[in-house]
Amino acid sequence: MCKFFSCISNGKGKVLFFSLKDIEKIEKEGNQNNYNWNSHTSMADYYNIKCANEDKWNKWEYDNEKKELKIDALNTFNDSESIKPIIEKYINENNAIYLQKIYNRNSGNSNSGDSNSGNRNSGDRNSGYRNSGYRNSGNRNSGYSNSGNSNSGNSNSGNCNSGNRNSGDCNSGNSNSGNWNSGNRNSGDCNSTEPKLRIFNKETSIIRSNITYPNYFYFDTNKWIEMSEMTNKEKKENVGYETTEGYLKKLDYRKSWIKSFKQTDKKDVSLTLQLPNFNYKIFEEISGISETMIQEKLETKTKGE
Repeated sequence: MCKFFSCISNGKGKVLFFSLKDIEKIEKEGNQNNYNWNSHTSMADYYNIKCANEDKWNKWEYDNEKKELKIDALNTFNDSESIKPIIEKYINENNAIYLQKIYNRNSGNSNSGDSNSGNRNSGDRNSGYRNSGYRNSGNRNSGYSNSGNSNSGNSNSGNCNSGNRNSGDCNSGNSNSGNWNSGNRNSGDCNSTEPKLRIFNKETSIIRSNITYPNYFYFDTNKWIEMSEMTNKEKKENVGYETTEGYLKKLDYRKSWIKSFKQTDKKDVSLTLQLPNFNYKIFEEISGISETMIQEKLETKTKGE
């Protein structure tokens, strides 16, 4: 893979590369062609240098640390003496460290922070796109340790959650399990807790009370797959995986919950039955975890029993 800083030239001192303005413009339009800012082929395509004409241009790699311009492919006259000052002027005027984050250090495009994978991330250790904060996995997350898409808050699993520690999709509030809940500590779907807490499709006399949820209610619905672990089918279905060195795999919601359930202990599982209005049928509809599975887990002997 080409590295920072890549460019092409016509042998007469004309040098082309993706400038910051180019990158900004392309990203605003959604980067529909999946351009890689360090790819000579992407540069040629962007500047309408098509097919065989691309082979008439020189391809270069500039090492900013060694201040060396290296030949990747010399297809016409060597114009390195003319283009090297142009490259160095551009790098010096636009902050070499910042450029390196965009073109090479981060995996993806227009990341601010360190060790981001994906595009337009702000913060550190984000995986996905347009994340703000730390350790987010997915897209358009704001906060910390979110898994999924469009989450605002911390430790959310699922999509479009607002608040903290939500599991499921489209939840507003804190510690909701299920989908489309509004308020706090809901288990199930389409619950609203203004002013009373609604759990398992029934209202309770509890108003924003603290309820202890099992730890296995909190799980990831997305998983980052490294490029080395990708199958041929996954590589075919995920264009741009070479740039991000992997892809974000969306996991089945119920399967993820069942996996989390299988990995916990019976003490944690017993908290499930203590939830207000607990209903086996509704719980299975939400999580995929049946009454039989719960009873078998509770009957399992642990060390010391």
